[in-house]
Amino acid sequence: MNNISELFIEDNKLDEVYILIFKTNIKTPGDLETVTDSLNQLPSVQDWSIDQDDIDYVLRIESTTDDMDYIIRVINRIGFECEELPD
Repeated sequence: MNNISELFIEDNKLDEVYILIFKTNIKTPGDLETVTDSLNQLPSVQDWSIDQDDIDYVLRIESTTDDMDYIIRVINRIGFECEELPD
């Protein structure tokens, strides 16, 4: 592989976005405010939303990494339940 091809591949890895889906107990406006402060500080999180109308209070994250365990630890550390939502 030549250097130009290697650079192109490396650049594309930086643009990769992972969709991470979690079940949570983030229910109230106050909960949402707490989570907002924490998630907005994570450099890997590009966008996120919580479906508070869903029974599982689904947290959907667009991230530059696929490290679900890290997100779970962050959400747990601020006092909320969070687990991977299986397909």
